[in-house]
Amino acid sequence: MSAEAAARQKNPNPTAVRSDPADSDSAPAAASAEGRRTLVLTVPDWSAVAAATEHEFSPRTPVAVLSGGKVVAANAPARAAGIALGNNKRAVGYRCPEAQVVAWNEETDNRHFSAGVGALEELVARFTLLSPGTLAIPLDSLKHGYADEPSAVEALISALVAVTGWEFFPGIADTFFAAVLAAGQARRVEPGETAEFLAAQPISTLEYAGAGATELIDTFTSWACAPWEIWPESTCGR
Repeated sequence: MSAEAAARQKNPNPTAVRSDPADSDSAPAAASAEGRRTLVLTVPDWSAVAAATEHEFSPRTPVAVLSGGKVVAANAPARAAGIALGNNKRAVGYRCPEAQVVAWNEETDNRHFSAGVGALEELVARFTLLSPGTLAIPLDSLKHGYADEPSAVEALISALVAVTGWEFFPGIADTFFAAVLAAGQARRVEPGETAEFLAAQPISTLEYAGAGATELIDTFTSWACAPWEIWPESTCGR
């Protein structure tokens, strides 16, 4: 899944936090995650996974979830049949007549994800639910007892897959925001290389920062398309 596709499913504003009882005076995990190694796990096509679970579809059944008349999530069998994000219902039926088309339901997304991530209660001290299908974990809450960071993450994902059967894309970076972006690419950013990773991302990835970034995206895009002569002096070093 591309970063742009993953962005459609994410809201980086935390909706729920579990803290270690011994650390009750600490700030919420998402806020304290800035400036520390952070793991973000996302379940690709979560709304399609939740819909398949809700309606007890076979894992081999193509499932497309629609909102506002457009596909917002499609599972692997549906994508293999040619269904893509943004398709309308007619296009879905044309490309894959056997696909199950389901209306997006926020309650279904929340309920099934909350039930599945209950396994984390026994595995990590703290985690933050960012949105249905996506969560964040401070790496220092799980790497104890493992040789290195990759080993700790691999062990955690294996345990979660064993319980839930879901696929997880991990993103690891030095800050919370960068880890959210990295999860869309299933990528581990090496310690100390987060600035370089962020510098290489397209402007559109600012949408991960929330609705407030929309104005920034529009501003940067308009500057990029404007003649050099009319750029603000401060941006041109004049």
